Amino acid sequence: MDGFVDREVELSRLRDCYDSDVAALAVIYGRRRLGKTQLVRHWLSERDDAVVYPEELFLGIGRWWYREHEVDAVGFTDEGTMVVGECKFTNAPLDYSALASLEKHAE
Repeated sequence: MDGFVDREVELSRLRDCYDSDVAALAVIYGRRRLGKTQLVRHWLSERDDAVVYPEELFLGIGRWWYREHEVDAVGFTDEGTMVVGECKFTNAPLDYSALASLEKHAE
């Protein structure tokens, strides 16, 4: 952990959020140059199941809809991989039906 000091509380919260049985959102905010990006990169480096796409790999990012299907965020990598995401504005925890819905709309 060279140069990465005193962030165990934040790392623990990210781990708990990821390991939760319900869908969760982690919001990381603060002034610039405090290490927010480095914190997330460090946490992701601990995971053997994380897939990280560098921003510069995306040829296009936007949203998509067709009839009853809507996807809030769609990106295509230079290798043709489609990455999708959805925004939910709620204080209530989400269950896996939100992921199932996103998968259906992305097919």
